[in-house]
Amino acid sequence: MRFLFTIDEIWHITITCPVKGDAWRYERSMRKIEGNGGKTFPAPPVEALATHACLLCLGDNIPLIQDTYEDISMKRQSAHMKEFGHYLFESLIGETLWKIIKDTAEQEQASLIELALSWSSTEKICHVSTGR
Repeated sequence: MRFLFTIDEIWHITITCPVKGDAWRYERSMRKIEGNGGKTFPAPPVEALATHACLLCLGDNIPLIQDTYEDISMKRQSAHMKEFGHYLFESLIGETLWKIIKDTAEQEQASLIELALSWSSTEKICHVSTGR
């Protein structure tokens, strides 16, 4: 079952599910933090910060986020690799929305959950290149 995450220019996320139609729609904010060299990284919404113990999820240790990202992108071992995955999960989805997605897929008896990300080709999320 496919869930589409559309990220706009102010990093507001709209989550839809084509199988469920227009009535199934959730929205989520995501913070945009600036790293060095013009790199931009996501961070969980401010209202979710009180529930995070992860150093990366707080979004205020930009050197750690950027160093971990660069280690991963260069295929180097990082002491914070698992935390980086958690940080991305919390930035994009969070536990509450993940439960809604899982419950929706279960109701539809879906055997697979696909999370599709969509944003403007001019936006640099985690400095992802569009190949252009």
